[in-house]
Amino acid sequence: MGCNIVGSDRSKLRKLMQANLENITIPLPGITVSDTSGLSKGAFVPLADVPDLVWKMPSGDGSRGPRGQNPEAPNHFANMDQTPPGGGPTLLQMCQDPANITPDVWIEYARKFPPKNGSTDAAAEMGLLPFRVWQIYDAMVEFLSNGQRDEFIAAAGTLAHYVGDACQPLHISFLHHGDPDHPVTKTITHTRGQHSGESEVENLSQGVHEDYEQTMFRDQQGEDMKNKLQALLKNSDSNASPIKGGHAAAVATVQLMTDTFNKIHPKEICDLYDTALRSETPKGQILSMLWDEFGGRTVEVMAAGCRHLALLWESAWAEGRGDDTIQNISASARVRLSALYEKKNFLQSFLLTEVGPHLKSNGAVLSNGAAAGRRLPRKSGPRTLTSASVQKS
Repeated sequence: MGCNIVGSDRSKLRKLMQANLENITIPLPGITVSDTSGLSKGAFVPLADVPDLVWKMPSGDGSRGPRGQNPEAPNHFANMDQTPPGGGPTLLQMCQDPANITPDVWIEYARKFPPKNGSTDAAAEMGLLPFRVWQIYDAMVEFLSNGQRDEFIAAAGTLAHYVGDACQPLHISFLHHGDPDHPVTKTITHTRGQHSGESEVENLSQGVHEDYEQTMFRDQQGEDMKNKLQALLKNSDSNASPIKGGHAAAVATVQLMTDTFNKIHPKEICDLYDTALRSETPKGQILSMLWDEFGGRTVEVMAAGCRHLALLWESAWAEGRGDDTIQNISASARVRLSALYEKKNFLQSFLLTEVGPHLKSNGAVLSNGAAAGRRLPRKSGPRTLTSASVQKS
């Protein structure tokens, strides 16, 4: 929906984004489980799905690295609500002060936790979603300033994925795959294959992520979601006042995350899911329970994500003087877009410990150890999933 709500009705920007809608995402009626399966194997992947289906894949053209060593993966999340060992504020609390939305502050916070997965540095595995938004916002402004239409479309389209992640409760919480301290488990015994006869404990709670963000929207519930989203965006407010600069984009993204937490707390989702698991509720009933309890509110945070994405596009367009620099507002050639996103250094993926030197603040490169520039006032009011966010977003 973002392509249809960005800018004014007759603006150059809206015409450009609408011309590229099918480059960025699948048209809203076609966003179904069957229609979106196998996208990663096609010659062209819609830009909103590139971060998942190209960059985060362990191999293939455009992959940013093998599983477990792929710097793209941490860019998709941020554990905003986890209290450090021994106490202290969460990132969500700390980042109500915009001056704390810098890599150095997050690195210091991350190193209060023990490393996981064989890592020696907890900061290297820390999610950095708002900084990915910052990085791509900077890139969009630069592309527009240089009159690079295709590069702008590629950046704007992939940005939709990260904004979609930022408005999903389980992408911005340490409860992303259930409550790690109180999992619902069962012991299974393998009956075939090389592990036949062996038993292991399976964590059932981990299914909450996929069931809430994807499976819940199958069949009629998916159609209901699309209808409600379109209606909400049609009747809701504008995309808010423009921002300026990558740091401001990160600050606004953290505000989107805060608004998402206020609308749906991740623990609500996990508690309902785990209670149903303990009662051995059939999967179909669990999906209906999730929709009945959270469907309406989920559509609301998705709509906020759409508005936020449109705001970032509008702001970058103004800052990069797109009305002056972009003359061709037709659809970009898919072969050109795929050639861009398959380059390892196009919107290169970085870890939290690496990203600082690649961010700009008030025109200067932000290196690790530097402040993020002037403080920005905390904004209130609406801000605006991947393929759905673009159109919707």
